[in-house]
Formats: sequence, C-alpha cells, structure tokens
Amino acid sequence: MNISAARWATTVLPIVVTFFSGTDAAGQGICKGVSPVSNTNLTRVTVASGMSSGTSGPLFVTAPPGDVDRIFIVLQNGIIRQLVRGAAPDAHTVFMDIDARVGSVSDEQGLLGLAFSPNFETNGFFYVNYTRTDGDTIISRFRTLDGTAGTNGDSASETILLRIDQPSANHNGGWMSFGADGFLYIAQGDGGGSGDIHGLCGNGQNKATLLGKLLRIDPTGTVGTAPECGLDPGPYTVPPGNPLADGSMGNCDEIWAFGLRNPWRNSFDSQNGDLYLGDVGQGCWEEVNWTPGTSTGGENYGWRSFEGRHCYNSPVGCSATSSPASTCTPACSDPAPVGDPVPNGTR
Repeated sequence: MNISAARWATTVLPIVVTFFSGTDAAGQGICKGVSPVSNTNLTRVTVASGMSSGTSGPLFVTAPPGDVDRIFIVLQNGIIRQLVRGAAPDAHTVFMDIDARVGSVSDEQGLLGLAFSPNFETNGFFYVNYTRTDGDTIISRFRTLDGTAGTNGDSASETILLRIDQPSANHNGGWMSFGADGFLYIAQGDGGGSGDIHGLCGNGQNKATLLGKLLRIDPTGTVGTAPECGLDPGPYTVPPGNPLADGSMGNCDEIWAFGLRNPWRNSFDSQNGDLYLGDVGQGCWEEVNWTPGTSTGGENYGWRSFEGRHCYNSPVGCSATSSPASTCTPACSDPAPVGDPVPNGTR
C-alpha cells in the first residue's frame, strides 16, 4: 500500500491506493530500491482512485475492528472517505467532512490520524487527530449519526479530549490507535523546527511536555486519574499503570514512552500486541522501533541524543557509528535509552 511514506512527502502523495502481489513491471517500478526477496514479485492492484494530491490528498487507510467490508481513507484536508469492498475504485463516499476546522496549509499539518473505538459497532465512536486552523493539535471524539456502525460520521458531535500547543508547523506526528488493553495511544512529534531545539535536551527528552512522546489515555474517562498536561482537557483519564505518572507538577502522566522526533506511522501487531513505531529522522537516519507487546512502557527511544543508533549531530555527520549514550551530547539528565546503544533493543 503506497498511501503514506516514512518521511513526509505530501506534495507527491499518490492519488491511488494500491496493494501489491504477484508479478508486474509497474509494481516493481514503484518498489525500486527495495532489495528483492525470492518468490515475492509484486503486482499493483488499484483499490481506490480519484482523490487529490498535495495537502488535500490521502495519507492513511484503516477500518473499524472486525469490519472487512469497508476501508476508510483519511484525507489531509479534513475529509474521511469510505469505500465498500468490491466497489469501483472511484466509488468512495464522504464519511465525514471537518475541512473547515482543519489547518493544512503546511505540508505536515492536517487531519493526520483516525482510530475507531473497539466497540464502534455498538457505540459509533471514533477518534481523530488533527491540527486546528491555529496550528494546535486537537484530539477529538466523534460519533456516527445514529450511534451505529452503519451510518456516516456526525461532524456536529465533536467532543475535544485534549489540545496540544504546537510551537512550529512541522513534526505533528498524528498516528493514533487502540492497544490490546483498550486504551488509546497517540503519537506526538517534538514540536517542530529542526534538531528539537526546545531546551537543553529537546522536547523529546523533556517529560514535562507531551511533545516528542507516545501518549496513552482512556478516552472514555472510565478508569484512572485526572488529566494533567493536556490543554482544555475533556473527558479522558490517565489509565492505571502509565509508567511516568507521578501526580501534578512532575512528569506528564499521559506519557507512555518518550524520545521521539516525528512518529509518523506506527502499528500494533494484532496477534501479540508488539508495537512497530516509525520515527522520521533528522537528516541521516530513519528508524523503526520495535517494542514487545509485554512492555509496561517507559521506553526512551533516544531523540535527540540519538538519531537512529547514532549520536545526533556528530562532528563526522552521517558517518557516525553506533555509540553508547554516555558519548552523545548534550549530556541529558535522563537515563540512557533502553538497550543502550540501541533504544528498545531492535531496529
């Protein structure tokens, strides 16, 4: 599926959603640069087409739990479209339109994430992550028109759960998903600019901000403690077991893991709960972090001491080799990334 990329490139986002299998020269052309593996020749099959590119184009595809009859396509400008299985590629319809609320002037702004409630079939709830017209990140809950899975989203049903101030237009992250524990995980970038120049160690290592973090909340507000760091907090709570929760005036209790630059696209393994987290690099190294489903959180993925396995901003540039955290600057007060020198063990 080529609807999104590890590094932002929204000006060249494709206008078709495609899946690959079998053998086809065109499919191989799209995958140019990828090392071939025996018996994995690819064929391109167009699933959806006819959507705009640029900052109004598609950037995420998902579906509600257990729904094998539809896909939902998130457009950056604030529109969610749905396509029924077996329908023509251009037969998608609007599920919900919040374009007027979404700011997508910059390449890395817009409607960036969508997650359906584990109980979507019976409650009609779904959650979105978008940048507002003033640039702030908004995490909101919506409901379908009649509270069932069979109707469109009701744009008038918005309940804002939290707002995050964004100092720059870029690095907004945007992915969100429910984990096997039933809680909502939200990926946030480091606040933008270049090099996370937000304090001595950057927002990624500053546990008193939600920026540069993976958050975990209970969006239903059923269990846990009161919100701490979300601005304009709505009906969400901090689940029991959040690893950095220490009450008010300390760490942001919503944090599940930290040390991230721009965690753009991630995924839970539905079989074992493992998390694969793609974090966009600064200029030398991209990274995909693996965390086992048995994790209890608290991982430090390294940024901005690390870019990938390498000391960030090394005097030798992209030729830097893997190094222990003690040799990386700035000398932050936070502990070394998990599995030093490789945060989280596997990349």
